[in-house]
Amino acid sequence: TRKNKLCDVSKDPLEKLHLSIMKWILGVGKKTSNAAVWAECGRFPLAITLTKQVLDYVNRLRRMDNQDVNCLVRHAYAEQALLRLKWYKNISSLEEMLCQHAEVDLNTELTPVPSKFRNILQDLFVQEWDNERNANRKLIPFYNSIKSSFR
Repeated sequence: TRKNKLCDVSKDPLEKLHLSIMKWILGVGKKTSNAAVWAECGRFPLAITLTKQVLDYVNRLRRMDNQDVNCLVRHAYAEQALLRLKWYKNISSLEEMLCQHAEVDLNTELTPVPSKFRNILQDLFVQEWDNERNANRKLIPFYNSIKSSFR
């Protein structure tokens, strides 16, 4: 069986809240397909929506570190990057994956384009949404008959 990547996204506590609010607004049950709810509301998971802000912030921290700015946040960032804490490793691996899709070299491009990265994640999500919709044609035939694209 095929691994449902959208299911992994919906396990995040904030995304669970996001989905429950959208389901409440739509007036549908808790067991309604998350893929259908995201598409019906025209919303992406919060992690994708916030990617640009997170990467902008990390880039600002990197610039402060490169310019040797003397402030607490810069020192905290430098220490956490050196220790390769979990959040730092996750951001780094996300950037590496996105660089492969965007054909960007982090070593030559000082500041990767966060909005470009967010767009890549949105495109990947829509592809996964479409895969999910097609895989469940028998379960949600009416929905598939009226909704053929994400937006």
